[in-house]
Amino acid sequence: AARRAVRMDLMLRIIRIVVSPRDEWQRIAADGWHHALIHIFALSLLPTFASFINVRNSDLPLPPNAVLVTYCASAFGVLTIAAAFWLLARMFAPGATLERCVQVAAFGTTPLFVASALLVMPVLAIVCVISLLHVFYLYYLGARELLGVPDEDAAQFVAIALVLAIVASTLGGGAVGALGLL
Repeated sequence: AARRAVRMDLMLRIIRIVVSPRDEWQRIAADGWHHALIHIFALSLLPTFASFINVRNSDLPLPPNAVLVTYCASAFGVLTIAAAFWLLARMFAPGATLERCVQVAAFGTTPLFVASALLVMPVLAIVCVISLLHVFYLYYLGARELLGVPDEDAAQFVAIALVLAIVASTLGGGAVGALGLL
């Protein structure tokens, strides 16, 4: 019964953050960051399974540890965005906590995670690209609602944070590759 309640809460949260994000950010603010971590680790399964199915249905060989690497990359990508939010918050919203930054990164990424389930067909990757617009909007709202970034600075805050996260992810991926872990 407890697992069913957790699954139902997760499904409702996914629907509400995509459909009515302004109201949902208020509910998210009342939760602890453990809900955000559960959200990250549960939804990171979507791109993992989709890429696994995509590779299995193709003639490509399945690289060793591909499923684990995809899962970790998905989860760590969201945590990298949270870290970028937290670092930038010192300038834009000094009262923002790491907990709130994790919440904004986790729940703001929901549309991309949901769209990534469509990666079982490579042609549907365009849906993931389009979902990035909604992700940016959710980050924008979350930065304002949860982090306290002023309205006039929220778009700039999100854009800079995403650039920082992309640079950090690229450097981190390069380091992992150089160490021969991939």
